[in-house]
Amino acid sequence: MLAEIEAIKRHLPGPYRLLVWLMAGCGLRIGKAYAVSLQQFDFEAGLIYVDRQVAQDGENEQARTSGCTERSMSEKR
Repeated sequence: MLAEIEAIKRHLPGPYRLLVWLMAGCGLRIGKAYAVSLQQFDFEAGLIYVDRQVAQDGENEQARTSGCTERSMSEKR
């Protein structure tokens, strides 16, 4: 699966590469991945605090903490 993710990432412009890793490595859906900011990352703990999303209907789900793979965290640095 990692090879597939790398293949997708190679064909995308810079900002979208991060979205691929947020979705594949951290388990975020597209709306939550779009709403992530740098302040939400805890690089030492390998966690991301998800407290917002981009949604067409304006609804927001409850905040949660998501674990990320080590490789995903290194992509964000």
